[in-house]
Amino acid sequence: MRTNTDPPVPSGSSHLLRTINERAALYHLLENDTLTRVELRKLTGLAKPTASQVMLRLAESGLAVTQGRTTARPVGPRAEVYSVNADHAFAAAVTLHEPDGVTVAIRDLKGRERASSTRTFDFTAVPVDTAVQRMLRRTADDAGIAMDRVAVVHLAVPGAYDAVTDTIGYADLPGAPDVRLGASLESFMDCPVTIHNDVNAATVAERRNPAVSGGLVLLWLGREGIGTGIDLAHGLVVGARGAAGELGYVPVFPDRTGPDDPTYQDWIGAPADL
Repeated sequence: MRTNTDPPVPSGSSHLLRTINERAALYHLLENDTLTRVELRKLTGLAKPTASQVMLRLAESGLAVTQGRTTARPVGPRAEVYSVNADHAFAAAVTLHEPDGVTVAIRDLKGRERASSTRTFDFTAVPVDTAVQRMLRRTADDAGIAMDRVAVVHLAVPGAYDAVTDTIGYADLPGAPDVRLGASLESFMDCPVTIHNDVNAATVAERRNPAVSGGLVLLWLGREGIGTGIDLAHGLVVGARGAAGELGYVPVFPDRTGPDDPTYQDWIGAPADL
């Protein structure tokens, strides 16, 4: 189920305006769970005919469903109540754990978890991409969800993900630097796949906090390493090769960069603190 190959929408076109209105309606449906058309008009400012057309298109596309009618009105016709169709599509979140773990969780359009599973693999025998593919299929089967209903996959990885080479570096994952992970998963799933360093993924989640405004720097002190996620209010700063924020590998002494010389992970990481 691809969504990133649609033709571009001309600026100012009626198609663009319809898309904006439909996205606004979906946003409010997700935030409020159920809405009538009158309630949607109050939230969006849409005219009555426009609100009716928006809900009709969302229902025809399968993104929205009617949940019945209101019961509180003493007179007149009762209003239809709409909700997001949670089963229209699904998102999969994958986390790679050093040195041998894979976790997959699948959620529906309302953000409800439908299934999750974790398993260890010997990555010297099973390539990282094959392990992820197996876990995606297993978790989808557990949830009773067809693979082609998964519309997007988000993958969090330890170390740094280099989008240029499509590989993972600075991580204790055997064979990972030799696997073009994004291309492999997109071919397997036939849907968009986004890959982030795990701390960057956590930073994206923190950005959703209403209390967060302006620039955001997240410091992560984890068992396997330390790092930072940097969001300057215009998106993540990942660096040219995905290594921005990888503090654990920065040498403590600039003139001592040998393999046995101390890094910040050695000084303030979990092993040092414990």
